[in-house]
Amino acid sequence: GRFTGAVEVFTEISTRQALSQQVEELKKLALIDPLTELPNRRHFEAQLHSQLEELRRSRVSFGLLFIDIDHFKQVNDLHGHGVGDQVLSTVAKTLLHAIRPFDLVARWGGEEFTGIFPHAQAEDLLGIADRLRILVANSPAETDTGPLTVTISIGGTVASPDDSPASLLKRADDLMYQSKANGRNRVAVG
Repeated sequence: GRFTGAVEVFTEISTRQALSQQVEELKKLALIDPLTELPNRRHFEAQLHSQLEELRRSRVSFGLLFIDIDHFKQVNDLHGHGVGDQVLSTVAKTLLHAIRPFDLVARWGGEEFTGIFPHAQAEDLLGIADRLRILVANSPAETDTGPLTVTISIGGTVASPDDSPASLLKRADDLMYQSKANGRNRVAVG
């Protein structure tokens, strides 16, 4: 019942903490678009693969949106790339704040965004896409030269077990181009 000795063990945790912080920063750099702070294409593609696998296992479908800012080249040409960056950031924030917690919106590249919407059927997807379209059109980017309003064109489709990531993205992309061909600031779901 008596203590005759003790051992103390010291561990340098600052090195471990620093390495852990570096790993987290590298993950962020690898998966997050630095301008918009949305998930990037790499992260989106991984989630799309996961959603398709889940669809094949559970038969619970999901919707996919392909979103493009209308006339974005004109924004850059007329106002400069700094204003273009402000527009991209504003659109990204608008999209992010308009989705459900379990939805995913990501920057695909350039002025294009993509979204995964679990449990959404065609009519749900149409409602979601139209709401996003209206919100972006009513959310001007605050730029150094004043507010600048842009619109988006959206294509959406519901995944099926036969889809591959490529077929699903192509279908949504084709529908987005259909929205553009029909006058821009439109939604096409099919």
